[in-house]
Amino acid sequence: MDLSASSPLAQLFSAIKLNRPLLIPGDGLQPIYPVFITDAVTGLAQAMFTTGTAGQEFVLIPHPPTTLLDFAYLLRRLAPGRQIINFSPEANLPTSPSRPHWLIGQKHLHWQPQISLTQGIRHTLSWLEQSSPPPLSS
Repeated sequence: MDLSASSPLAQLFSAIKLNRPLLIPGDGLQPIYPVFITDAVTGLAQAMFTTGTAGQEFVLIPHPPTTLLDFAYLLRRLAPGRQIINFSPEANLPTSPSRPHWLIGQKHLHWQPQISLTQGIRHTLSWLEQSSPPPLSS
């Protein structure tokens, strides 16, 4: 995950790593569809090697979705420390296309995420901890 990216999830993980407040764009109630990387790779492989998928587009999403605010609360609960959650009213998130089309494609691939949101956050937090530079000694 590129922590310098402007995506809301990258910004939340960056804030955890830097021990800064978690900034939520808007009211945080827009649905989001976080997928852990191993699930995305599995879905990609299935799209590549399942017959009848040539030229088709597949969107891999968890069911049910979560909201950015719920994600932030879960992240805060699983991360060390207790970060403050702030809201940024000027931010607008893009709208998502309707999910029924997405779910039909996933059924064709026989794909569903295997890593829960909680597991994915824990794995990502562990990665962040391992990728953090050692503290400066005084």
